[in-house]
Amino acid sequence: MLKKIYNIIFLFFFITGCFTGHNSEIKISGRIEADEINLSFKMPGKIEKIYFDEGDFVRQGQVIAKLSVKDIESKIRQAEFEEKSSTNLIKIKQANISSLKSKLKQLEIKKEITEKNIMAQINIAANNLNNASTKLQIDKNNHEKLLATFIKTENDFNRYKSLFKEKAISKNKFEEMKSFYISVKSDYDSARKMVLISEKEMQNAQNAYNIALENRKEIALIAEEINSLKENIKIAEQDLEIAKNNSLKIKEFIAELKTHLDDSFIYSSADILVLRKFAQTGEVVASGQPVFTAYEPSKIYFRGYLPEPYLGRVNIGTKGKILTDSFNDKFFNGEIIYISNKSEFTPKEVQTQGERVKQVFLIKVKADDNENILKPGMPADFIINFNEYN
Repeated sequence: MLKKIYNIIFLFFFITGCFTGHNSEIKISGRIEADEINLSFKMPGKIEKIYFDEGDFVRQGQVIAKLSVKDIESKIRQAEFEEKSSTNLIKIKQANISSLKSKLKQLEIKKEITEKNIMAQINIAANNLNNASTKLQIDKNNHEKLLATFIKTENDFNRYKSLFKEKAISKNKFEEMKSFYISVKSDYDSARKMVLISEKEMQNAQNAYNIALENRKEIALIAEEINSLKENIKIAEQDLEIAKNNSLKIKEFIAELKTHLDDSFIYSSADILVLRKFAQTGEVVASGQPVFTAYEPSKIYFRGYLPEPYLGRVNIGTKGKILTDSFNDKFFNGEIIYISNKSEFTPKEVQTQGERVKQVFLIKVKADDNENILKPGMPADFIINFNEYN
């Protein structure tokens, strides 16, 4: 914008392209210029504070102006509180999952031990049942054998008893038969009692075996509890993931708010000088609306036109001195940093000390001005002395 104003006021730069008598010096007339920088907010809002004014020098990184962002700051505080609550919730859920997994491990160990114990009980009970069954069978076989002997002996005894009553046999013979009968009967009674005992033992063994088999339900119950606990852990882990995602969204929201908060400031990206201020404190501005125009003093340069006949004598890097009307006794070192590749005709309004040159080339010369003396718009001359500089 500054360039356009200068061009409108002065039309075009004055150009002087003349040699001294010894053809060792070129003098080019022009102006001091600087590339303007428009400074604006990245977001709309009401200006809360402006820290610099026109003409002020601003260091790189300094805050130039800021917007009112109380609503954003309030949202950040609320979001940070929610983030803290979310973090605590995640810790609680993680502790709960850890507890559930610990309980699951204990149940799995319990199931393994219970399974081993019950299977051992079943094996023992099955063994006892088999032994009781074998013993019962032996006792029954023995009982059956003694039963036949007992029946025969009892019949013989009854017959001897009748014969003794008839005095057909002697008392001694009868007593012998009686003693034998009593002995056989005793053996038979013992065998019958053993069968009864074995049957009871068999029943007890069967009951113990059935109980051992019934105990397998305990294993099934533990297995069911394990499956239920695994499902609870799965649900808890899903809840944890949801909590983590919510926490991440809150963090992203905070980061976005802080970005907006940062966008509420205008920072100087370099050492600059404020040219114009377009807004005031309390004014509402749009995003991208210029608030300041500034330039970098370190990048100030001379702008002029080089006559076409002298194009072959200068290059990028050619050095010279810059002289201004304001400081006619002070020279500034300069170095050509740009030569246009395209020629243009000298404007009619431009007056030169020599004859009018039909074609010229735009040049830019970097000015060495550590004291920030040079200002945009200053008329100036760039003098190249080939004997001194080149």
